[in-house]
Amino acid sequence: MQIFALLWERHDRPRFIVQFAEAPLSGIDARGEHIASEDVLPGNAALLRGWLNPAPGSMWFRLDDQPLWRRLISRQQNDPDQVVDLLVKRFSEVMEWWERKTKGPHLRVLPAINLPPKVSHSSADAGVFAFHYRTAEYRCTQCTGARSKHGITLSIPYVVVAVIATVAWSFILLRAPLSFPWYYAFSVFAGELLALFIAGMPLTIFFIIGGPIIHRCPSCGAPMTLRGQHFTKSQKPHWNDSVLLLIFIAINVGAWLSLLSRA
Repeated sequence: MQIFALLWERHDRPRFIVQFAEAPLSGIDARGEHIASEDVLPGNAALLRGWLNPAPGSMWFRLDDQPLWRRLISRQQNDPDQVVDLLVKRFSEVMEWWERKTKGPHLRVLPAINLPPKVSHSSADAGVFAFHYRTAEYRCTQCTGARSKHGITLSIPYVVVAVIATVAWSFILLRAPLSFPWYYAFSVFAGELLALFIAGMPLTIFFIIGGPIIHRCPSCGAPMTLRGQHFTKSQKPHWNDSVLLLIFIAINVGAWLSLLSRA
C-alpha cells in the first residue's frame, strides 16, 4: 500500500510538506501495537518513509517562497498554480521510488526503526514514588540502532529526601540554644530544594562539556539524530540519580560540619 500526505504548517501559513511511505495491506506492528492499514500514517517510524523536497535544502512547498527582505516589504505571494506544477513535477520521483526504490535528488528517505513498546506513564504502573526523567530518543541514520538519554526531573523521591533533611535540620535549629521560630522550617525546606538543584549542576556541566557533540550508533558507528523527547518513570534510580543524591548528602554534611565548628 502506497501512502502520502500533505502536512500544512501549524500556524496556517501558506506552506506544506509532503511525506510518503509504503505499508502492507495487513497493517503494521509498531511499539507493541497492531495498526490497521487504514490507520497507518506515512510518518510512522516503523515504515520505510521519506519527504519530498521542492529544492535541495528546503522541505516546504510554499506560496511565500521569496527572500526575507522582499517578504518584509511586500505581501505578494507566488502563483498557486506554480506551486501545484512544481509539486506534480517533483512527485514523479515519489512514483519512481514506489516502483523501483530509486532515490531521486529531491527525496529524503529514512530507514524503518524498530522502536520498543510504549511505556505506560500512569501512576498505577510506575508507582507514586517513581523517579521521573526527560528522555531523549536518538536513532541511527544508517541502521536501526537506538539510544536513550535520561535527564533528571524533580520527582517525589527527591521531595521526600528534602523533607527528611528538613526534619533533621529543624531538630537542631528550632531547639535551644538556637531556638529559631517554627516557620523557619519552610525556609529550611526551600534551602534543601535549592541544594538538590545545586547538586544537579555538576551533572549538567558534565553532560554539556563531557558529552559528545555527535552521538554515534553503538552498532555501526554512524551519526545519530534526535527524534524527540518524552517523560518516563522508573521504580529504580539511574546512576545519575545516585550521583545527585551523593552530592546532595555531601552538601548537607558540609553544612553540618560548618555549623558544628561555629558552635
